[in-house]
Amino acid sequence: MKPVRDDNPVRGSITVSNLSISTRGKSSTCLVENLNLVVTPGEIIGLVGESGSGKSLTLRAILGILPPGIQQSGGTVNVEGRVGMVFQDPLAALDPLEKIGKQIADSVLANSRLGWGREARVQAKKRALDLMSAVRLPQPDERYHWYPHQLSGGQRQRVVIAIALATSPDILLCDEPTTALDVTVQQQVLELLQDLHVERRLTIVFVSHNLAVVSGICSRMAVMSHGKIIESGPTLEVLNHPQEQYTRMLIDSVLPLPDEDQK
Repeated sequence: MKPVRDDNPVRGSITVSNLSISTRGKSSTCLVENLNLVVTPGEIIGLVGESGSGKSLTLRAILGILPPGIQQSGGTVNVEGRVGMVFQDPLAALDPLEKIGKQIADSVLANSRLGWGREARVQAKKRALDLMSAVRLPQPDERYHWYPHQLSGGQRQRVVIAIALATSPDILLCDEPTTALDVTVQQQVLELLQDLHVERRLTIVFVSHNLAVVSGICSRMAVMSHGKIIESGPTLEVLNHPQEQYTRMLIDSVLPLPDEDQK
C-alpha cells in the first residue's frame, strides 16, 4: 500500500457514536445497533461482512442518505470534510439517457459556485475532462460524448468515481465498487483508488464482503454481523489472528490471503 504524502495536511475524519438504524413504523426492526466507528484522516478502512450485516446502511448514514422507510434511530455521526460516494452499481448510479461527460460536468456545476451560465459550462466541461483523465478513462475527449451503455463495466465505475471526485472530497465512501467487475478490472479499480488516496490525500471507507479485496487496499478493517461491529483492528492482525468465529468463517471462505511478511 502506498503511504499518504506527509508534505500536505490530510483532512477528512468520521466519528460514529452509538449509531442505531431501524425501519420506520410501529413494528420497527433494528438494522444497525449501537455502532461505534472512528476513521482518522488519510486512512483507508474496510467494513466487511455478509449481505445484510449493515455495512451499506452505515455508509449511507454517514452520508445522510438512508433509504425511504429507514431512519437513524439513535446515536450521532460527525463528519469533518467534504464527502463523495462511489456506488456499487454504476448502471443504476448513471443516467442511461445522458452522456457521461455531461453527467460529470453537471456534478461539477452542482458542487461549485460557477453558476449555470455558458462560461460556467465551459469551465465545467474542462474540469470533467480533467477528472476523466484522472480516473484513467482512455480518450476522454471522445468518450465525453458517449452514453453509459457504450462503456465497459470498469469504465462505467471510473465515471462514477469521477462524479464522486467532482465534489473535491476529503472523504470517499466506496460501497462495494468492485463487486460486479472481473478480477483483472477489480485490480485496476483498486490501484486507481490507492493512487487517488495518495495524490488527493483522501480518507477512504471501503465496504465489501470480499476479504481478499479488503486485504489489498485497507490498513484497518471492521467486521460487521447483524448490525454490529464484532471485531476490528489492523487488517493483517484481524486476518491472521481472528478473535471471532464469524470472522474465521469469512476468512475460510476466501483463499489465498496475504502473509504478514508480504506487506
